[in-house]
Amino acid sequence: MLFAPNRCGAGPGGAGGSGNIDVEPAGIDCGRPPRGGKVERNAGRFDGLRLHGNDDVDVSPRVRKPPDPGQTYRRSDLARAVLLRMPMMLFGLTVVGCGIALNIRSNMGLSPWDVFHQGVALRTSLSFGAVTIIVGAVVFLGWIPLRTRVGPGTLFNPVVVGLVIDRVMLLVDDASAVPLRYAYLLGGVLLVGIGSGLYIGARLGPGPRDGLMTGLAEKGLSIRSARFAIEGVMLVAGWLLGGAVGLGTLLFTVLIGPLVQFFLRLFDRGPIEGAGAVRWHRGSAARQVDRLSRRGL
Repeated sequence: MLFAPNRCGAGPGGAGGSGNIDVEPAGIDCGRPPRGGKVERNAGRFDGLRLHGNDDVDVSPRVRKPPDPGQTYRRSDLARAVLLRMPMMLFGLTVVGCGIALNIRSNMGLSPWDVFHQGVALRTSLSFGAVTIIVGAVVFLGWIPLRTRVGPGTLFNPVVVGLVIDRVMLLVDDASAVPLRYAYLLGGVLLVGIGSGLYIGARLGPGPRDGLMTGLAEKGLSIRSARFAIEGVMLVAGWLLGGAVGLGTLLFTVLIGPLVQFFLRLFDRGPIEGAGAVRWHRGSAARQVDRLSRRGL
């Protein structure tokens, strides 16, 4: 190992005055070490070996602190939990799409958001599912100023639901008989309730519309007021564009809350904890389920 005279001034006749030779690895600017021969910590670099006369020798390789193993394991557990819950979330979104398609084929009225989707679809050459995806993407942009956290469910929600709606509408024709229309309507609302309980219970993030309402609520507006304002605007705009408003709209508004609350109690997996987890309201389980059941549904 090559050594060069210490450039810090300690050596024969230097500041040390002891006549002993202080050496250090060539090319390293040491600075005067503290008393006791201890070497200052310099994160991310090897300070090397320094000999300072009769002082104690301290070999101190200083490297960056490795990641905390516990933190790594927690992230691995979180990733594993997300992967295990993905099928539940995707199945729930598929069921929601099937329910919305049945409501459309009943021709008895849709939910406020779907009234708007249908009105836009009637005024353009786009399919109902394509409008659902596009509107979901536009609403997602409204999350930027609200700084709402994004989860996998946020990204999958409009895409899966929109694709499923178009596919089911190709397979199912409009209901002509009155009993069949009521069956489509009630069955569709039931399926939306079951699917919402599944995908919300997976706790992988709210959909774009749900997240917009909860984001406004975090800014001081109550969830009930945010939902009433947003869905009211969507309902009026969709009706003006030609969307179907009727008995189905009323039944959906009245029944969907209790249905989601009931099925959410059955399917709720509890909050995902760890870095990047979705932020949910805290509180007792019953209060949390009650809050989730009103999130933009």
